[in-house]
Amino acid sequence: MRRYTKELLQEICVRDKCTVDFDKIESYHSHAYIQFTCECGVPNAKKFQQITITNAYCKKCTLNQRNIKCKQTCLKKFGVENPFQSDEIKNIYIPMW
Repeated sequence: MRRYTKELLQEICVRDKCTVDFDKIESYHSHAYIQFTCECGVPNAKKFQQITITNAYCKKCTLNQRNIKCKQTCLKKFGVENPFQSDEIKNIYIPMW
């Protein structure tokens, strides 16, 4: 079982490059809403549990991180950034047209 502590939140802030005003946090538990400022400067709030699972990013940064991860996965699996650039995928979908 994960402990939701100040130390864990500090680790998350370092990992995600966000800032948190620790003086405003009354208690540390999984359902506590944490006010933070994303790396890009956008203020946001999420539950502590959600921050540990999905990272402390705003909506825009979350989409950017998703796109980066998709590109990395496609490069690893198919050797290209977009799966439709791969001949292997093209050969699967072209006969369907």
